[in-house]
Amino acid sequence: MVNIKEIQKANAAFSASHHEPLVCVFAGVTSGIGAATLSKLAQMLDSPTFYILGRSASRFASQRAHLEQLNPNCKIDFVETDLSLLSSVSAACARITAAASKVDILYMSAGALPFNGPQCFAGTETSLSPKALSTTHTEANLTPITIMQSTVTLTTLSLTHLSTLHPRLTLLHAAPGLVRTPIFSKPTQSPHASFPSRLINFLATFILLPLIGITAEESGERQAYHLTGLADKAGPGWWLVDKKSEVGASNKVVRGYVEGGKAGEVWRNTVGVLERVLK
Repeated sequence: MVNIKEIQKANAAFSASHHEPLVCVFAGVTSGIGAATLSKLAQMLDSPTFYILGRSASRFASQRAHLEQLNPNCKIDFVETDLSLLSSVSAACARITAAASKVDILYMSAGALPFNGPQCFAGTETSLSPKALSTTHTEANLTPITIMQSTVTLTTLSLTHLSTLHPRLTLLHAAPGLVRTPIFSKPTQSPHASFPSRLINFLATFILLPLIGITAEESGERQAYHLTGLADKAGPGWWLVDKKSEVGASNKVVRGYVEGGKAGEVWRNTVGVLERVLK
């Protein structure tokens, strides 16, 4: 495991030696791990441009003020986006590609875990949309990326395929482990949630996470390290990063898919779904 003090030292070294104005796109960073990661990067980067995809600019106002206090030289462009709607993601990507000539970092954090029963809109399970369809749609629209993160096998397979299309990119799929955030209780309880689902939420939120979860601040420090020092060290290709901030091998299921040539098939199928939905 990479010790948190080593990570803090690496982040400080990166900040001291890198002064280029990076362009960064963030989705799912208005709370929890994502917010902590964004705050840390605001402190580390010299004069960054941050494109933030989120639902409400007004609700982001206090977080924006905090980021500007951390780094008065950062430029923040909040792009109001509903990540559960592919048309909204498409519009956000079009706006960013029109405004920016490059994207150095694309960071996507999971919005919620679907333990509360189905949360559906327009036939799509909304807590999974940011992690699957919207992730793939953003990948396809913002190809000059450097980093991306999410939590599902579909994303790993998408990254595998993207690495063959864009061999100069560094693509990270990081698992943060247990972190003390409200992710188990988001979205709000659905009337469809079963008793076991509610029990899992309760135990995770009030017992498991307080006992063995790390803080969002430590996780943010680690994610910022993944996006900078670890990415530079790993180099081009796709990499899985575990909760210890170490690059690890893919699991048996993913290896089987990759070795069987399923990554391209999954990508083509997903893009086909996106094209039909967006017609």
